[in-house]
Amino acid sequence: MGANTKKMLIGIVAVIVVLTGLLIVLFLTEPKDDSGNPATTTTAEVMTSKLLYEKSPDTVVSLKVKNEKGTYEIERTSSGLSVKGLEGEELYTAYLTVLAERASSLVSQQVIEENASDLSKYGLKNPQTKIEVTFKNGDKKTLLLGNDIPLSEYEALYFCFEGEKTVHAVSKSPLTVFMGISKENLLSPIVTKVPDRDSEGKLPIVREMIIERSDFPYTITMAYDEEEAFVLTSPVDLKLTETIKYILPNGLYGISAISAVRYPVSESDLETAGLKEPFATITMNSDAGKEKIFVGNKAVSANGTESYLVMVEGKEDIIYSVSSDVLPWIKIDVGDIAVSYVYKAVADTTTDITIKTRNVNETIKKSGKVSSEEFKATRNGEDMPVSDFRSLFEYLFKFRFERIVTDDTVIGGLTPYATITVKSEGNGTETLEFYDVGNKESVVTYNGKVSYYCRTSYIEVLEKNIKNLDNGEELVMTW
Repeated sequence: MGANTKKMLIGIVAVIVVLTGLLIVLFLTEPKDDSGNPATTTTAEVMTSKLLYEKSPDTVVSLKVKNEKGTYEIERTSSGLSVKGLEGEELYTAYLTVLAERASSLVSQQVIEENASDLSKYGLKNPQTKIEVTFKNGDKKTLLLGNDIPLSEYEALYFCFEGEKTVHAVSKSPLTVFMGISKENLLSPIVTKVPDRDSEGKLPIVREMIIERSDFPYTITMAYDEEEAFVLTSPVDLKLTETIKYILPNGLYGISAISAVRYPVSESDLETAGLKEPFATITMNSDAGKEKIFVGNKAVSANGTESYLVMVEGKEDIIYSVSSDVLPWIKIDVGDIAVSYVYKAVADTTTDITIKTRNVNETIKKSGKVSSEEFKATRNGEDMPVSDFRSLFEYLFKFRFERIVTDDTVIGGLTPYATITVKSEGNGTETLEFYDVGNKESVVTYNGKVSYYCRTSYIEVLEKNIKNLDNGEELVMTW
């Protein structure tokens, strides 16, 4: 169960404490009629709460709710609570249970007016919310919920039973579960399930996460790797940060929505939700199978909470509203998840380095670990001191890219003006080729793949550092 679902359930099933028999001083404001006009003023008075009815939630056999979002009907069957029109779909059973509980009893905090001649001033002539509850013994209660009553102690509503004229003040909190809820909201909010864990408690391995976004000119692919846990394989080959590697094993497992918002789904629904041409498509390939999520339009609530309209491959008849907090994949770019250094090799595993530019041609061979007595390196066939190797290696591997580029046409017709090749144990050969594209920038290919923009000054300083090695001078580490 996702964290959002847990929070939602806690909120739904929170116990509403009813202060039966306790004297409460209510400071009532002017009620308004259905048109919003003030009604007669009711002065503050001392009252005693009163239980209007109370039955076991298990005896609720049907609920029919009409509110501003429409109408839905719940029935109790031999297998539990069901919703008319949602037969065969997975339901939000915890929410249905709460609805039955809340409809099984009601407390009046105060009688506002007996034998009221004008229910419209309380919002009860044409109430926005109407609840019909039928019990196993045949008893039936029809609850009408009217306007809000601003109180000093707690939020309340005007209320009366259908066919009666006694107007009550009732606590709003237990009744909000019926207000503003559509039939679709009664579908299960589980977008993707958590698969079974193995005997060691581990989830099936996520082999690949693929992110396609309309605002990206490339696809982001993160793949499982035995050595690194996960690596970036598209749009460029890079190591990933520890943070992203921490959440990758969960992939798309256990995504929970705020709620389902549309069922069934029409073509116009897809258009309105931005799902006909999704903003993002997220695919997970794992040992448990494949999950694919389509992400549409974004919504921002009054308190700043972001959510997205989402649909799942294989469940295209439901649109969900999902908090952006449980979909980190739609917020990230390469710069957020990948380390900025390019080479996979490290000093101890490196065996060969070649540097070719307009002005230098260097060949370095090395064996043994840098810190060991077995270390040996040659530069253009002559012995190379360990200090020189360390310094040159440090500069080479300080290379950082400015930004990602995947368009091959940016180097069309150009030839590389510099090439750096590094061979290492375990990582094979890594070749960076530099193409001058003007404006003091170079495009860099990594193993033949157009990958980065960088500052041309990186190669200019490298050439100066080669001369510094010849002259026994200290190398410059910035460019």
